[in-house]
Amino acid sequence: MTISPPKSVALAIAPKLTATLSMFGSAVILLKVVRSPKRRNQIMHRIMLGLSISDILSAIFFFASTWPIPEGTPSWFGDGTQPIFWAVGSERSCNVAGFFVQFQVANPLFNATLATYYLLTVYYAWDDKRLKKIEWLFYAIPFGYAIVTSTFAVAANLIGHVEWTCWILPPELFIEGAELTNMQRSFRKIQWIFLFGPVWCCIFYISVIFALLYRKMKALELKLMRYSVALSSRQHREGSRIRSYLSPFVSSIKRTVASPSYPQETEEGKSDQQQADNSALGNVNPDLQDEEFESGQQTTIDLERMESTATAISDSIHAMMDRIGIGVEEARLKRTSTNGSACGVGVGKEELKLEKDTCMLFLAEETKEEQSDQQQADSSGLDEDSFEDVEGSVSMNERIGPDERRDLPDAEESSTPLANVG
Repeated sequence: MTISPPKSVALAIAPKLTATLSMFGSAVILLKVVRSPKRRNQIMHRIMLGLSISDILSAIFFFASTWPIPEGTPSWFGDGTQPIFWAVGSERSCNVAGFFVQFQVANPLFNATLATYYLLTVYYAWDDKRLKKIEWLFYAIPFGYAIVTSTFAVAANLIGHVEWTCWILPPELFIEGAELTNMQRSFRKIQWIFLFGPVWCCIFYISVIFALLYRKMKALELKLMRYSVALSSRQHREGSRIRSYLSPFVSSIKRTVASPSYPQETEEGKSDQQQADNSALGNVNPDLQDEEFESGQQTTIDLERMESTATAISDSIHAMMDRIGIGVEEARLKRTSTNGSACGVGVGKEELKLEKDTCMLFLAEETKEEQSDQQQADSSGLDEDSFEDVEGSVSMNERIGPDERRDLPDAEESSTPLANVG
């Protein structure tokens, strides 16, 4: 028994290992798509399903490697008498293997189809409704080209053996004195048209698409970053504006609390409280009953005046907050309409062009306005403690019910500090 050359042995075994990995990976993808109704309803996964089917079919005959080659075919690496390792097939089995090996051209075509899908959905923002109108082309082109070229190669008697499998290489090339047809003489051109050419075209096409997608993502990232800067500046500026609006109200609250009508805890008050405690215990001093009555009446009047003042301040704050909300919304709409396409506000998915100079000018104006508002807020002298005073006054107003508020005295005098506001 003649021993095959070592190179022939290596070329017969190596494809079995790589084809096994390819079949396993494609089978996993196929099962995931077939078993999931959600994936079956998505165009991208259906393209992956077609790619997996094509890869499994071609990988089966790559796994067969030298088995379909006619038995006893001499190896290219020997002395002409050593056979190809594990070549146990016939001319018919070689034609079948050559058909499916040529069918592998569908794999790069499916990869190009998948890249086209990304281009249409990400770059041109096509939706599924629009994509479904041309989805049939995603399968017709790869499968159609693979079937046509494979059938033509078999019909034109172009299938022969190479060292590790069967493909487009006329067997008459190895027969002395055999005449070749015009088609067989052009087998190298056919190899490029049927397989090599489409593979290189797909590599170039996919590279261009992913370069476009990379530029798209970088532009979108830059746009989002600029919009984030503008939004942060706008929020800070509007916060400063609100502080400047609320400053007069806080000052009014401070003046009200510091006024004589606000009840203060004094030694006399402590004495009154002590007397009330003694009264609760049954130790009533008759000489102090009239004084206690007058003190309680004065305290009630002071509380009513304070509650009336707080009600007036709260109502004014709510009215001013409504005005602030309207102003902020109008400013936001104005900025969106005038600067949206330049800095990413109100821009649709299909608008990718960045107007750098316009955007930078917009940000400069935002910064200038922000500094002006900050200076105004600083001059008003508003701090965090003042906001706590406002919240306390609003909470007091919420505790006073509508019926009680109606019975309170007129708040015109108590709300005098607010007369020059709004």
